[in-house]
Amino acid sequence: MAKPDPEQLRAAARSLPEQGLPLRQLLALAPGGELPAMVILCTLPAALPGLQLGWVAVPALLYLARALWKGQLRVDLPDRLANFMVSRKSATAILNAFAWIVERFGSRCRSTWPGLVRRTRRRPAAVLVAAMSLVILLPLPGSNVVPAIAIISLMGGLVWRDGRAIAAAGVLAVAGIALVAGLAWAAWAAAAALA
Repeated sequence: MAKPDPEQLRAAARSLPEQGLPLRQLLALAPGGELPAMVILCTLPAALPGLQLGWVAVPALLYLARALWKGQLRVDLPDRLANFMVSRKSATAILNAFAWIVERFGSRCRSTWPGLVRRTRRRPAAVLVAAMSLVILLPLPGSNVVPAIAIISLMGGLVWRDGRAIAAAGVLAVAGIALVAGLAWAAWAAAAALA
């Protein structure tokens, strides 16, 4: 896989046609290909605190986790969705966001721990994405941020073949579960004290 280039993404953003692009073509420009891009696009809104967008994003993340489980690099989008026209303004914003992500990950990620990357690529990655998606759904304050960062770190690790980023995703996943467990226990303890 060629190393993602932020300048190519910005150049693509500048040369978009006036009518925009079909979603399938936009995702084909994304770093790492269609599947990691879709996972990141679904995770980012779910990470926003207070907006409760997990109910929209998590079903899509679970569908993408299924694709990861099967080892797919592309997602079989329904034709209607694949051909959905993304406006030039939205496509430009998405490509510039991808360029920003590529710069951030590219400056930190290196090809390391190839054994971990190879072992995580399919089913372990799917399990982590699915588990963190379910944690994001929990109606506890702040419970969506750490799991979302874990998913994004995992995708970065897979795209850049960086085992350290994948290991960080695992640590963040455990921390996210611990945070949720702590919040749930605190809520239970507070309710018991008031009873």
